[in-house]
Order: sequence, then C-alpha cells, then structure tokens
Amino acid sequence: MRFSSRQNFVQQRVQNGNMSDGFRRALWNILTLSIDEVHKLLGDIKFVFQILSHLRAFLKPSKSSATAGTKGGDVQAIKRYFFSCEWYDVYNMLEYTYTLIPSAWFVERCNEVFAEHASTYRFLKGKIVPIHSKTDMLAIETALNEIGTENSKIAQRHLETAFHLLAEKQAPDYEMVIRMSIKAVEAICIEIVDAPKANLDETFKKLSAENRQLKMPRQLKAAFKKLYGYTSDDGSIHSPLLDAANPDVEDAVFMLVACSGFVSYLIAKASKAGINLM
Repeated sequence: MRFSSRQNFVQQRVQNGNMSDGFRRALWNILTLSIDEVHKLLGDIKFVFQILSHLRAFLKPSKSSATAGTKGGDVQAIKRYFFSCEWYDVYNMLEYTYTLIPSAWFVERCNEVFAEHASTYRFLKGKIVPIHSKTDMLAIETALNEIGTENSKIAQRHLETAFHLLAEKQAPDYEMVIRMSIKAVEAICIEIVDAPKANLDETFKKLSAENRQLKMPRQLKAAFKKLYGYTSDDGSIHSPLLDAANPDVEDAVFMLVACSGFVSYLIAKASKAGINLM
C-alpha cells in the first residue's frame, strides 16, 4: 500500500462485492505470471497446455469460443472471461487456479494485491474468505493445525465446515458458520470432560481439578461464558449471536475467529492440566 493511502491522503474504496478494473488487471497479471513460472520451472509446455485446458473448461459455456486448443486461443478466451465475469467468478477462478498450481507464491501475491486494492477478502487454506486480518487468519490456522484426537477431529470438522461456509461468496450461511464454530468449542469441552455432553462450567471445573496450580481468573471465566452463551435445553453450548435476526458477515467472522482462538486456548490449558488430547 502506498504512503498516501496508508496516511489517508488518498481514500481507497473498499472492494467488497465489487472489483475495479485495476484490481482485475493486477490479479490477471498474477495468474499469467504463475503459469509462466510453471513453464520456466518445469520446461514442459504440455503441462502449461493442461493448465490452460482446465481453466478453459472452467469457463461458462457462453464465454467459450472456437479458438480452443492453442495457447494463444486459450489465454484470450480465459482473459475475456476474466475481465467480463462477476467479481465472485474472478475469485472462483483464482481458487480453481490454486488447485492446479498449489503455490505459496501465488497465494502470497494474491493476498498482497487484495491488500493493495482494499479488498475485504484473503486467501486462506486454499479458499478466498472475507477475512483480511492476519491475526484472525492465524487464529483459524492455529486451531485447525492443533486439533488431533477423535473428538478433536470432530471439532476440526466443525471449524472446517464453518470455514468453507464462510468462503461461499454468492449465498453464505452466516448463521450456520456461527453454529459450526460453537459446535467446535462444544466438541473440545466434551473431550476435556470426557462425557457425552459438557458445558463451559464443567470444562473449567475439570481443568482446575486436574491441576490445582492452574489459575483461571473469575472475570475471564465470566467473559467466556457471556461470549459463548449459555447451556440450552439439550445441554449444548449456545451463543446469544444465534438469537439475533439475520447475523451478518461480521458476526460470522467474529465467531469463527473467537471460537478458533478459544479452541486453541482450551487445548493449551488441557495440556497444562495433564489432559492428553493429542
């Protein structure tokens, strides 16, 4: 980001649900550079043709033309689509390109361009999601990487489901993102307490009982319980955010990040208490 933009001398338009021509051009340059790098590294033009063929097949039929089968024809057809499709289809193509070229360089350059053009989206674990804070991204990645045993794998599946739902760009289900995030916390609590059902009170008691030296400030416990809600009639953890009508993207992102961080926190506390979750 330029000095003038960082210091607010030039106001940047936040690109959420839209895409400027300059933004598209910058992303197109990354896509073509990635394909060129594959050619340079492997020296295999056939593999490049395969990538172009896959990308060409990804296009909507109405955007295709009769020039398929040549590098120039494929590139031009892909380019026409890239510069005329909806903003979310650009992101769809970038995600698909990553499945063909799973390169860290590609992800890093895309995220740099997202930041430069004030996009509210970032690449994370192969998906483009409405999360642009590095801290938030790290919280989610850490939680997904730390989870290990069978019940923890249930927690992992809940977090991954929430993550993939958040990545839906046309019809994201924010309420379900929140539900799956909370279910991840519930799954970790069940594993710590070693019971079919468990709430936060039972989890904190178990952690304290296993390690008398484990200090958990009363105010912190109260804050956690307020954030993650109360125990519902079926014994599961419930969040007040679910009581709100039509939760939005900010609610969903907040809960996914908060639950990811809390899952990591509980795993760390369980480890200190001698409870083996791995």
